[in-house]
Amino acid sequence: MNVTPMQPAPLAQTGPEDVGPTAAALSPELAQLLQAMARDLAAVGQGIEQLKTNQEQMARDNAKAAEQLKASQEQTARVIAKASEQSLRPKTSAPPPRPTATSARKPVPTL
Repeated sequence: MNVTPMQPAPLAQTGPEDVGPTAAALSPELAQLLQAMARDLAAVGQGIEQLKTNQEQMARDNAKAAEQLKASQEQTARVIAKASEQSLRPKTSAPPPRPTATSARKPVPTL
């Protein structure tokens, strides 16, 4: 099925005398409907602006999170590299353990 997009009708050249009815000539029901539509459109416009603001904030938050993730990954890579480097070094014999500081008891002389 081949559907062609609808083409808008060409606008006729109108002069000031050809302008439609003024607001005073509109029926009260139509005027109320137009006012409601204008309010709704204003609300939609405000909603769009809020969405744009939220999207910009999310983009900033995502960029910050990506930077933090990258820094964390780099730090993890450094820690792993350091640990690997230390595990590859030949182990030297450890010095003998130091005696712990314990209070030595003196034998009690027997009588």
